[in-house]
Amino acid sequence: MQSMKVTRNLQITASEFFGVVFDEVVQEIEHLDKTKISKDSLKSGFHYVYHGKTAYDKVEFKIVEYQEEQFYKCVRSSIQGTTTFTYEVVPNDKGITVTFSQETEEDKPAAKKKGFLALFGEGYLLGRMTDKLYGYQNKVMDEKEGYVTKNYGSPLLPTVRRKK
Repeated sequence: MQSMKVTRNLQITASEFFGVVFDEVVQEIEHLDKTKISKDSLKSGFHYVYHGKTAYDKVEFKIVEYQEEQFYKCVRSSIQGTTTFTYEVVPNDKGITVTFSQETEEDKPAAKKKGFLALFGEGYLLGRMTDKLYGYQNKVMDEKEGYVTKNYGSPLLPTVRRKK
């Protein structure tokens, strides 16, 4: 099992943070399955299964626990393994403090990684987790300030931020 945790201070409210988290879940389900769901249905016990073309494409998603504006825990399972995500949110002077945890269990026993490559992989994953949290903050800030951000996902094309 691999377990990672980052804690970051964000300059947004807990309501705004969870709004963006749930928007992402809704968009992902609608993109995968062309199924419309309501953000209101995303609460403790919500369960969704995506059946792709093969058994390797099947993904199960479940919200294990959600305490409004405080705690969120979900589990994603596939043939490759299970990943548990948690967000713990506490208000602070300038917004919120978010602790983002991710635990991954692979179904296939893997050789223990040691040395430089393992440290590099952990550092990379922690960076991605931090980027995700700041990405949520940026989405909220862009919406408040009336901006649209287009990220092309390519090192050759810049991220463009412009007024709506």
